[in-house]
Amino acid sequence: MPVTEERKMQFVYARYHLTGLFGPQVPDHILPHLQKTQDVQFDDAKYAWTIGDVGQTEIEGTKLLFGRLGKTAREVVETHYDKKVHSFKREQVQSRKAAYSNFFIEPSHAVLALEDKQLLPRGKFLKMFKRFWEKVEASEIDFDFIKNEVEIFEVIKRWDKITTARFDLSPTNPHPREDFSPLDDIIKKAKAKRAKFKFEGDQNGLSKKDSIVQQGASMAAAGYGEFSLKGVERGSTQVLSSNSLLITHELVRVDDLNSLSPEMMAEIHKLVQAIRDGKTQT
Repeated sequence: MPVTEERKMQFVYARYHLTGLFGPQVPDHILPHLQKTQDVQFDDAKYAWTIGDVGQTEIEGTKLLFGRLGKTAREVVETHYDKKVHSFKREQVQSRKAAYSNFFIEPSHAVLALEDKQLLPRGKFLKMFKRFWEKVEASEIDFDFIKNEVEIFEVIKRWDKITTARFDLSPTNPHPREDFSPLDDIIKKAKAKRAKFKFEGDQNGLSKKDSIVQQGASMAAAGYGEFSLKGVERGSTQVLSSNSLLITHELVRVDDLNSLSPEMMAEIHKLVQAIRDGKTQT
């Protein structure tokens, strides 16, 4: 019998990157690859991990894929003493630590929306999703969370200067933004899967406006990598990590993937549009 009760859900968003020999061919055929993961199971000491409920819908001409990734607690048996019959017996214990998270994939913009839960946090979700994907598909898949670009630059504006900037970036694809260049061009021309950069400023700090530092922060915010910045604000040392400002979306809905799809599609497209228009002046 289907569950009709509403529950609270929190989603975060990630850009996925497909690399390897067949990587460029996968986006148009992602559904059958995702369906194959349903035949895979990973077991560890406590849980059996699976993917299920994979499906696809089309909303205003755009495909949206969905499914669930979860862990089922392995059977636990405990010994109990029955006083009435003066006998010991072994019984299975019902675990409450099993959990699953809903996910939605919009292939045309390479965006994954995933449910972030206490029993299945986002980092563990992505680690397991990667294992499933690379078990059935020759291409490699990596992820970078999408961050709040406006908030990132609001923090940077308050700083007197940036002293150090570290970036771990991937080439943009699809729909690169013009202001990501020339940093994005350097990565693409090198045919690099990932590129690491470190910039150290002099006593005046690094340039913040129309600079490589700005481009790197914007690329990371759009889901093409990570950054760590160190700076000074009113004489005090400040540190900013890109993953401290993730885009989140909370909702209370019936847990039904089909009925959730239109709202998730709208949120993804709103996010994509914000990234497209998100040139932030420092």
